[in-house]
Amino acid sequence: MDEATYQTSYELGNHWAMQCATPEQLLRVKEIGDGKDWVAFHGKPVKEFTHIVDPSRSGFMGTDENLSASFMAGFIDGARTIAPSS
Repeated sequence: MDEATYQTSYELGNHWAMQCATPEQLLRVKEIGDGKDWVAFHGKPVKEFTHIVDPSRSGFMGTDENLSASFMAGFIDGARTIAPSS
């Protein structure tokens, strides 16, 4: 796992969670669990994560499916730090 990529995407995930995510999206991300574990057990983490966070889109945040596992794990873990509000 590339630690620099992980840390950068951790900050992006945290920012997304604070600024853009809906309470429902935050709940879905919370349910994923640890990002590093999640990407290790999913063959296509970007596609599956996109479906969880925003099923109406075909790519996560306008990207294709070429994001690294380090990026996805960091983003998930960063987003999970923000508690869903009611």
